[in-house]
Amino acid sequence: MQRIKASHLDNLNDPFELYATKLTDHKLRSDFYSLEKHIVNAFGILCCSKQWRSPLLWSHYANGHKGVVIEVYVDDYDPSLHKVVYSPFTSVFTEKEQTKMNMYHLFNGKTEEWEYEQEYRIITESQYYKLDTPVKRIFLGPQIPESRAEIIRKIVPASVEVIQTTIGRVNGELEITSPNK
Repeated sequence: MQRIKASHLDNLNDPFELYATKLTDHKLRSDFYSLEKHIVNAFGILCCSKQWRSPLLWSHYANGHKGVVIEVYVDDYDPSLHKVVYSPFTSVFTEKEQTKMNMYHLFNGKTEEWEYEQEYRIITESQYYKLDTPVKRIFLGPQIPESRAEIIRKIVPASVEVIQTTIGRVNGELEITSPNK
């Protein structure tokens, strides 16, 4: 069984995740922050994108192009998969009783400046998300230190294709240099 570790909400890089700016009622704001503490500990989030070539994504999420991208398959009908909705404001906490089913909207809204990410989120109540199919490819960042790349090539199973990338000179998107296996 292969699995990927999910992050807690407080480990995400957007400081406005679950930000309650619209709450002026002090009791409601207090209730929200109590719920937020529960949510941070109760749910795991795996942030994904349908595309791997964006230099901004590599800059923000792969240690300045020195990290990796792990390609995974997630069924479009997986109930834990949620497409992020981009709008001028973040998701809003309401006075309505929050259940698991209606709380997911708190996780899948981001402001418009993040739209380039084309993000999908897997929301889980576990620390890990079980993959239905094995990892097929790992993309190495164009600035990954060779020593780190060698370690990855040695520890990754032979069934996983390890691919070196480079920054394209025409449009700046990442391109495949060559498979390493």
